[in-house]
Amino acid sequence: MKNTFSLHKITVVLFIALLIVTSINIFTIVKLTGRLIDNQSLYTSVSTAANKANELRYEVAQVQQFLTDVSATSDRDGFKDADTHYQAARTLLDELAMLHPASKASIDTSRTHLDKFYETGKQMAEAYLANGMDAGNNLMKQPKTGFDDRAAALITAMEVYNIPLQKQAIALKNTIDHEVKQLRFNSILRTLLSGAAFFIILFFIGRKLIRFLGGEPVRMLELVNEVASGNLNNDIKLKKGDTNSILAAVSAMQTSLRGNLQSANLKTQEALRIKTALDSVNMSLRIADKNGDLIYLNPALTELLKGLQDEMRKKLPDFDSNNLIGKSAGIFYDDPQAAVMALKNLRAERRTDTVIAGRSYTLVVTPIINVTGEQDGTVGQWIDKTDELRTEKEVSALVQAAAAGDLSHRIALEGKSGFFLNLAQSVNQMVATTDGVINETVSALERIANGDMTQQIDTEYQGAYERIKDNANLTIQRLTDIVSEIKAVAHATNVSATEIAAGNIDLSQRTEEQASSLEETASSMEQMASTVKQNADNARQANMMAA
Repeated sequence: MKNTFSLHKITVVLFIALLIVTSINIFTIVKLTGRLIDNQSLYTSVSTAANKANELRYEVAQVQQFLTDVSATSDRDGFKDADTHYQAARTLLDELAMLHPASKASIDTSRTHLDKFYETGKQMAEAYLANGMDAGNNLMKQPKTGFDDRAAALITAMEVYNIPLQKQAIALKNTIDHEVKQLRFNSILRTLLSGAAFFIILFFIGRKLIRFLGGEPVRMLELVNEVASGNLNNDIKLKKGDTNSILAAVSAMQTSLRGNLQSANLKTQEALRIKTALDSVNMSLRIADKNGDLIYLNPALTELLKGLQDEMRKKLPDFDSNNLIGKSAGIFYDDPQAAVMALKNLRAERRTDTVIAGRSYTLVVTPIINVTGEQDGTVGQWIDKTDELRTEKEVSALVQAAAAGDLSHRIALEGKSGFFLNLAQSVNQMVATTDGVINETVSALERIANGDMTQQIDTEYQGAYERIKDNANLTIQRLTDIVSEIKAVAHATNVSATEIAAGNIDLSQRTEEQASSLEETASSMEQMASTVKQNADNARQANMMAA
């Protein structure tokens, strides 16, 4: 009994020791696995930011290279390539700010240096092209504000967060590797110690441990290493009904991480597509958060505000079109505080008209309503109405003049483009065509009034204008025919009158001859003489009438 008791006691002690060792082993594995997952998640974020920082250095180098190539080769296509890499660099800065908020101040400083570096580079390249090497070298070597010093300042600003990010990524990678090694080492060590010290009892406890783990420890370690290294497509086979083991937890964790990563990638891609689309549109857009602070301005609005910068600085001396992110959207209104309050309470689209630097704008603001019905911010669009209003006035003036019979007015084409240029050209063409038809018709009527019906309207027109021309030409032709008929009748009348006059003259001559003969025989034929005398008198009267 004593031996039995002693053996029992030893067995109990060994069992308790084994239980303690096993518990410590399991606890250590779980703890190290949890810490490993946390560090892996942090490493993913930091390494992504570090990669973005390296890409940023590359984009900056490309901007510098293309601007230098423009200076060396005089090929202006380099400006487009430089601008492409400049925009990519700005996008990377925005992404870095989201990935590593702790470095936002340094990233904002880099953005300012990037803008100055890019503008100075363009000025340098333009100086090389326009004024030669000395002018370009002067802008390149100028202290502090020269291209070289701008580049150095930008690189220095980027190193403020780039170097710490690289170091942090390396440190995290080393930490993860160390924790993986520690996990492997501790697991193996404890397994060996447990096996050496408690071989007999471990056999019975092992089954429970295996059930708790859900699989072999080595396989568990491999899976943890795979997950820690970013492989989320491991083939994990669970026993039927296994829902509480560590392997089941790792499987669930892998599935959850994979889903979260896919969802994050989809959301990132969607956000990038939306941002790229907003960057590409010609509309001038801005987005403000629910506090009224600007969080996005697309290039079209930035360019518009750059042109209004001098005018805006009359009211806001510190206004900078390239540094508006984080500023209040109320700066665009006469009463900023009241404007911000109105933006916070906005529930429907609102339009505001304003005039800046002689140009008319309509500010269209629309609230962003989330799925819960709350406002998350506002979207604002700047619409330049200057050309529309000017064209409207010009068209109105032209129409009024035309209604008054003055078709000499035309809409000026200078300063117009797109729709308004097409509208002005179309209206001018319509008025010019109408003016041409009326002028040619008036000229034709004036020629008819002056007796000239030899010319017709030859210009080609369309539609109603062509019918007016055809009717005018038909009128001229018919008048010409009528005049020709009148001339023919007049000529025939003149010929008849001439023949009658000739007959009267001949009759008069014969009558005079007969009168002379009768006078000679008057003495013997008194009655006949009286008759002849009467005929002679009648002949004289006819002759007088003919004359």
